[in-house]
Amino acid sequence: MHGAGGSLRGGQWPVMSLLVQAYDRDGRRVFHGIGGLDITFRLKTSEVKVRLREGSITEDNRPHRDAARPADRLLTDPEHTREGVQLAFHPLLSFEP
Repeated sequence: MHGAGGSLRGGQWPVMSLLVQAYDRDGRRVFHGIGGLDITFRLKTSEVKVRLREGSITEDNRPHRDAARPADRLLTDPEHTREGVQLAFHPLLSFEP
């Protein structure tokens, strides 16, 4: 799995992604693909709205720490997970619907 970041007004939020790379026998990369799988933090949208109104978004444009919490469960949406895997392997492999 590969960690990347999503954003809200430029702030970074950790996400879970699948990174696939294939190399030939000489060590040259012949394939690279990445697909998003899930967001590892959930935003409390009501808290974000309050903080935006108050102007208390932090200096690095991240919402206040109270506006986010770790996700309770990951990879619970099979369709979303399947789409991320398909994107990571595209066009190396084709998947039937």
